[in-house]
Amino acid sequence: MSTSHPSQNRSRWVKLSAETWGDICREYAAGATARALAEKYGTSITSVYRHVVRAGMTKASASDGVARALALEMEEEAAREAEATAAYVQRIALMSNSALTLHLERACLNLLAEMLSKQRIADARALVVVMEALSRRALMESAQAGAAAAQDSGDVRAAKEAEALDRFRVAMHIAHHMLHDPENAPGIFVDLIAEWRRRELGEGDEAALAQARKDAAFARRYFGFPGRDWPKGLSGLGIGD
Repeated sequence: MSTSHPSQNRSRWVKLSAETWGDICREYAAGATARALAEKYGTSITSVYRHVVRAGMTKASASDGVARALALEMEEEAAREAEATAAYVQRIALMSNSALTLHLERACLNLLAEMLSKQRIADARALVVVMEALSRRALMESAQAGAAAAQDSGDVRAAKEAEALDRFRVAMHIAHHMLHDPENAPGIFVDLIAEWRRRELGEGDEAALAQARKDAAFARRYFGFPGRDWPKGLSGLGIGD
C-alpha cells in the first residue's frame, strides 16, 4: 500500500489570511484539536502548531491566562471583603455600649434562628455559650459604668445601660430555651411579652396577656411547631391560631 508524500498534498492546502490564522489560534486555545482545525480550514497540522506557538496561544498559555484572571478576581474579592470588614469594625467602634449590646443581641438571635432552621444544633449550642459569655462581660462593663456614672451623677446613662443589658439577657433567655427546651419557649415568650406590655404600655394584666397571646400565636407559626395543638408550655393559656 503506497502513501502519498506530503509534497503531493500541498496543492490542496489553502493559503490562509492573517485573520483566519487568528481564528484558528483562538479556536485551538479554546480546546479544538490541531487535526480538526487543519481539516476545517484546509491546511496542515504542522502549520496549525507553528502558528499557535508563534502567537503564544497554546492550550497551556490559555490555561495560564485563566489562572491569572481567576487569581486577580480572588484578590479583588478579598480586597472588597477587607474593605467591608474595616468599615464594619469602624462602625462598631463608634457605637455606644448600649447600642453595641443591642446590635450583638440582634445578630446572635438572627444567627441562632438560622442555625435552628438548618438543624445545626451543635453550632447553636456553641452560640449560646458565646451569648452567655457576652452577657457576663456586659454585666461586668455595666458595673464599671455604674461606678463611673455614680461619680458623674449620670443616673440616666446608667438606666439606659441597664435597659440594654436587660434586653440582651432576655434575648439570651429566649434563645437558651429555644435550644434546650423548645416546647416551652413560646410559653416563656408569652410571659415576657405580657410583662413588657404591662411595664412599657401600662396595660392591665388581662389586656397585656390577651395581646401577648396574639403575639405568641404568631410566634408559634414562625417557629414552625407541627400540628395545630399548642406545646405543653401553653396548654393552660388558651392560645389559638
